Amino acid sequence: MANILSAVVTPEQYRTNGREHIFPSPQALDWNQRVMRKELHEAGAVILIAGKRMIHAEKYDQVLLEYSARRAAEKAAKSEAAAEAA
Repeated sequence: MANILSAVVTPEQYRTNGREHIFPSPQALDWNQRVMRKELHEAGAVILIAGKRMIHAEKYDQVLLEYSARRAAEKAAKSEAAAEAA
């Protein structure tokens, strides 16, 4: 059985493990967590272990991709509606 805890990392480990182009600073990751708080907690992507905030990297990645795709689709639909109204 694989060690499922190996996917659990600190926020800084998450950010600096190949995601610097998305989160160039710790503040960028903090902001993202505030924006997606509900989705992240529902998915179990942000958890507390021994009182420390930790990130389940695989779950966070999945939530980020789904949230971003949904936002892009909403923006495209809004742009199309505005173009049709013009």
